[in-house]
Amino acid sequence: LKAEGNRLDKKRKFSEALEMYDKALERVPDDLTYHNNKCAVWMEMGEENYPKVLKTCEDLISQRYDINSRNPGGASFEKVAKVYLRMASVFEKQERFEEA
Repeated sequence: LKAEGNRLDKKRKFSEALEMYDKALERVPDDLTYHNNKCAVWMEMGEENYPKVLKTCEDLISQRYDINSRNPGGASFEKVAKVYLRMASVFEKQERFEEA
């Protein structure tokens, strides 16, 4: 499902890509990868989605220990770093450099 979502995202079929990531999350809800991929799609869909991206990332960061306890590795340091990077990307696009 992740690979299919990635393929659809590259084709700019954003709604379909989000559907694939949602299906992946139904199977494995405690993995930051699928949430982060959804954030990437939202960013590509336009700046009106930036607040949703930041809120989702902040929620993921605050839940990382719970996620990791339910699914070891689901919120690994690498995946958490990618969530922070996604947030920094939004801040950069908004020219909020101090927060990036």
